[in-house]
Amino acid sequence: MYGPAGNRLTPFFAVVTLPIGILAFMFGGLELAAVVFIVGWLLLVPASAVLFGPSWDEEMEQLEEWQETADRLDGDSGGEETDPVDELRDRYARGEIDEAEFERRLEALLETEGVDAADEEAVERAVERLHDGQQDDGQRDDGNATDLERELE
Repeated sequence: MYGPAGNRLTPFFAVVTLPIGILAFMFGGLELAAVVFIVGWLLLVPASAVLFGPSWDEEMEQLEEWQETADRLDGDSGGEETDPVDELRDRYARGEIDEAEFERRLEALLETEGVDAADEEAVERAVERLHDGQQDDGQRDDGNATDLERELE
């Protein structure tokens, strides 16, 4: 619209006002510094943003691009929902969370979601896989059921 010079005026006024205001305070006193800050930050910066800033359409396009990037980084593919229990199990498998955190989060999932038969089966499978993985690794299993397993029974 106004080219690169117009796009750089607002940050220029914002950045230059601080050192000029400090110099005005040092050599001219508080009144002169106040005038510099008021003129710089409260008049020049907003005026240049309105006059030379991007148009509404440009801002909306930029916002849409940012949203698309955020969705892509979050792994949003547009309608494909992942099972929270599977996601939690994967995080445990990658070592991001330990067993206690895994079980605590499973319990929280059960409390916050309406537990139907499919969810209950998914949680039971996740707990079984957790214990199977520990036994395969040679970790001791003392046969005590966890609080989550007791709750599911």
